[in-house]
Amino acid sequence: SYISQILPFWYLIYIFILFLTVYGFIAHYKDEKLGPYVKGLSIVAIIALVLATGISTPYFSPIFKHLFNNIFFFRGFREPQKFVALLSLVYSVLGGLGVSELSKGIGTGKRSWKKRLISMTLVITALSAPFMYSCNMLGGFNNQLDVVDYPREWYEVNNYLNKQSGDFNVLFFPWHGFMRFSFSERIIANPASDFFNRPTIRGENVEVGPVETQSPKPIQHYIHFLLSHRNEIGSFGELVAPLNVKYIILAKEVDYREYGFLYNQADLRVVLDNPKMVVFENLHKTSKIYWIKDIRMIKSWEEVLKVSKHEDIMEHAWIIGEEANIFCQPIPQYEPLVYTKLSPIEYRVKVPFNEGYVVFAEPYNEGWVMNGEKPLANLGLTNAFPVKHQGTYRIYFQKFNIFLTYYICLLYTSPS
Repeated sequence: SYISQILPFWYLIYIFILFLTVYGFIAHYKDEKLGPYVKGLSIVAIIALVLATGISTPYFSPIFKHLFNNIFFFRGFREPQKFVALLSLVYSVLGGLGVSELSKGIGTGKRSWKKRLISMTLVITALSAPFMYSCNMLGGFNNQLDVVDYPREWYEVNNYLNKQSGDFNVLFFPWHGFMRFSFSERIIANPASDFFNRPTIRGENVEVGPVETQSPKPIQHYIHFLLSHRNEIGSFGELVAPLNVKYIILAKEVDYREYGFLYNQADLRVVLDNPKMVVFENLHKTSKIYWIKDIRMIKSWEEVLKVSKHEDIMEHAWIIGEEANIFCQPIPQYEPLVYTKLSPIEYRVKVPFNEGYVVFAEPYNEGWVMNGEKPLANLGLTNAFPVKHQGTYRIYFQKFNIFLTYYICLLYTSPS
């Protein structure tokens, strides 16, 4: 519930906070030390107010649209209410200065007891305002938030997956970013990737009106593509094998019956079935890191779908380009490789072959390098590195160096 639905005359509290903010500005904008900061915060407040309205008003809508379309990082502010955080910052700082001025009237001196009482009342009211505005948080936002546990069937599946050997991924269905679970009683964000210990690929689609998804991740679009062709697929395990998906979980929630095609796949078998979930094992070969002899050019995923009906797509790397050569006859060959995971960003791989390609089944990112070389995009989804000689190779996420530099700078510049 919104505070406006619970607290009568809630707007009077806001007017009081606004008064404190303006009072704090007036009392300190000429101050030699605080003046520049106070003026700067006032400018921030005006800008935040304009941007927080987004496209809701005809006055500021052109400004917001221009910034959104022409400044790349501004697209991260699809929800303009994020700028309200800046307004809250201004209210807290300038309002705090306003309270500080009011508190000066509490002390003993020439002021009458009536003036001191008024000052004390105003200060107490100011200190109480944040609690009055957040009173709906008591009792779980008016009993809208409850603490629940996952069903025991979820733990059963998690324990089963943890007992399986190998370094593999799990695919979770139904394919929704937000859905209603029987234990949640309301629509929540899909918690699969947070609950299961094994790396889990789950839907991130928002499904709001005509917008299916806003995810920039190719894997999300690939799974959506496969589901849109579910009636044409007889070897779903092979098609998700490049993602190193060894197990598929189907939760018996919402539209799970739409995933009945999984029972008809030649390379999937049910290994666990309880009242809440079904777990399928992918019988097709999978590996985190493997070697293949050559690459093949394709124009789209549709061509891979066709080829998978008479060839094993795991025996080649597939590069999406303008020209396709899917009808040539290269030598099919696939070998899982022995590797050591030194950390989430570093692997050591032994390649016993001369020439070929090492496929690394992490989501494609140019930040991954193998002995300094950037990868090709296998299916546009994972990383494929060319190799010319046998030996031990290092796969490393080099962008981590940038992140580490930022972290060190923040560590040494933040107050102790």
